[in-house]
Amino acid sequence: MELSLIRDIIAIFGVIAGLSYYVITVGNQNKQRNAQLFIQYHDKIMSNPLKTKQSIVMSWKWENYDDFEEKYGKLPDASNFYVDAESVLWNLFDVLAYYEGLGVLMSKHQLDLEMVIRFNGGLITRFWEKFESLIYEWRRRQNLLNWWVEFENLYLKIGEYWKRNTVVVDMVATIEPRRQALGLPKY
Repeated sequence: MELSLIRDIIAIFGVIAGLSYYVITVGNQNKQRNAQLFIQYHDKIMSNPLKTKQSIVMSWKWENYDDFEEKYGKLPDASNFYVDAESVLWNLFDVLAYYEGLGVLMSKHQLDLEMVIRFNGGLITRFWEKFESLIYEWRRRQNLLNWWVEFENLYLKIGEYWKRNTVVVDMVATIEPRRQALGLPKY
């Protein structure tokens, strides 16, 4: 009887060890996939074509929706969502589509939110805030309330993260004293 009990205990520990190994392995694979996806995201945002398009549209200035369309072209409507790739508006749509896709990945937990925010949260926030009123008016005029909603959700998640995680803000606040201690010039 003692021998069978020992055999059973060894079998139970073997199963526990196997399950533990499986859980650790799956967790590591998920982290590796997340890191690979983040690297692809990083490569895309740092690519010259997207950086150029983002720089172009961030330099645009307009007073309201009608002024925007007068300066940069008519935004497509729901019945004919087509933008010529040679159009100046293509720059805007390419960047919006990129951030919309990033928002989808974030909402499906395919990317680490903190990594994305700490790397590029400020740029994402500035881009949304620059085009927010235009997007809202575009949605209203076309009665398509779901246009760029994943990008908006990403923007909101970034704001929520910054409210909860003052460590990042505190870290930035401590940079200047550290620079001074090293004898580096002020910003």
